[in-house]
Amino acid sequence: MALDAAGVAGVSLEDILFNDVQEFLVQEAVVAGTIMDLTSRIKKGDQSVKVPRVTGLAVSDVKQDNTEAVSSNMGLTSDVMPLSSFKEVPDYIFEGGDLESTVDIKAAFLDAAPRVLADFIDADLITELKNASAAAPDHIQQLSEGVLNTRPSLADIQNAGLLLTKQNVPKTERFLLVSPEIKVHLMAKTEIQDASKAGSNTALVNGEFARLFGFIMLESNNLAAAEMIAYHTTAAAWGMQKTVEFIEEQQRSKGREFVSMRTKYGKKTLDAGVRQVFYNATGA
Repeated sequence: MALDAAGVAGVSLEDILFNDVQEFLVQEAVVAGTIMDLTSRIKKGDQSVKVPRVTGLAVSDVKQDNTEAVSSNMGLTSDVMPLSSFKEVPDYIFEGGDLESTVDIKAAFLDAAPRVLADFIDADLITELKNASAAAPDHIQQLSEGVLNTRPSLADIQNAGLLLTKQNVPKTERFLLVSPEIKVHLMAKTEIQDASKAGSNTALVNGEFARLFGFIMLESNNLAAAEMIAYHTTAAAWGMQKTVEFIEEQQRSKGREFVSMRTKYGKKTLDAGVRQVFYNATGA
């Protein structure tokens, strides 16, 4: 069996890069592992993925008088997640620099680019989670502490839980994502300090620092200083095509080589944004 460019029998460089991106998303990303990952359902050539949701089911008494049960009128609706994010990590390797370096620059690129792409995807998913519903009851809320309303109170966190509960969002798998600045603010509160000391008998989620009011509390530097998002794991979905393309193009007249790692993925806020609550300094 012949070895390919990656030096591994039967495994393409693109497959290796895809696995590298997935590994970094699992090991280092904060949000990617907490929302619905539809990567396994995406095939080459897909332009979108449907995320079905059942509505209308209800419980009734079992009929004991030979009459027929009344239908619950179950409905099936879908959110369509477009695969519209086509991104790349591009760079140029100049002949002079490659010759003068003690490091294999192309190998260094292949080592670093998957982590850069994974971090970008995670930040993009956080942006998607900010698409909370503004319809009544408004899920875009204003922080209530600090001179300019830049920090949350414990009541803000409890209110986020209440808003999710009113939308029949399950009480399990709820997350509270905060900026590093807000984490410092919260950690000064006795309730958060006690929650962080208590620990958990379940595996920690990346970025987790405490559990309080039914929320797994996470920190991410991909949020602005005065931003906080409360969400359920079904608040959004994402997925990427299973092929990560590696491009290399010699540009001898310019004394350089163009290299790029490209992939295509999609992201979508589900259920019209009622499964998350976005807090900021303005409430808008």
